[in-house]
Amino acid sequence: MKSGLIFVAAIVSLMTSSTSAGQGNHDIITEQEFLEKIVGAKLTFYSGDAQDSGYEWFVVNGDGTLNGEHGGMDQSGNWVWTDQFWCRTKSVGGRFLGNDCQLVTIIDNKVVFQHMRGNGDNWKPFEFEGT
Repeated sequence: MKSGLIFVAAIVSLMTSSTSAGQGNHDIITEQEFLEKIVGAKLTFYSGDAQDSGYEWFVVNGDGTLNGEHGGMDQSGNWVWTDQFWCRTKSVGGRFLGNDCQLVTIIDNKVVFQHMRGNGDNWKPFEFEGT
């Protein structure tokens, strides 16, 4: 009986450790988690594409705004959390790019935004600045 309990404990331990390892890659589905993990962080992306300067960064602010730079031009917008999606309006260099609700996913300590409520293209992987 004792060896059976040790075996069960070992299996539970393995399951818990493998689950914990996978928790870094997941969709953010609550506003609270979005506020804790994304809001206030400077998100950066470097493509190496000289055509658009290859660099973008932005910050999602707690007051419902976003600001940053894309291809050497200012970008700004507003956001709200709706259902399980980050919904934002965005302008780059004064040009309005529209509204979009996006699925937000953490993958390997990077943030990926997928357009059209998760049904569109995956957006580029943004890194948390300093990581």
